[in-house]
Amino acid sequence: MIFINKVLIFGPGQLQHLLIMIEVNFSEFRARLKKHLDDVENNNETLIIRRKEDRGVAILSMDDYNSIMETVHLLSSIRNTNRLYESINQLKNNQTVQGNLIDE
Repeated sequence: MIFINKVLIFGPGQLQHLLIMIEVNFSEFRARLKKHLDDVENNNETLIIRRKEDRGVAILSMDDYNSIMETVHLLSSIRNTNRLYESINQLKNNQTVQGNLIDE
């Protein structure tokens, strides 16, 4: 049996992200292994494999995994986290400065 869960994440006034999670039982996953792994990789889907008595397993694409790990790294220190939020607020409040990267 296959379940498709869609999670909509909204930000200020707009849709920020649509997260699609496919949920299958272990028998379905084993029977269509290649198809499920191709879907995860090609469509950036998260695949949840449910097992009878266990909590289950999540499979995600390498791109999604790397993105999560980058976010964990960027937010790993409170100093860097605060700097990122400060920069986001400056951008939202049009407190930006433009400059040339290469002098001509």
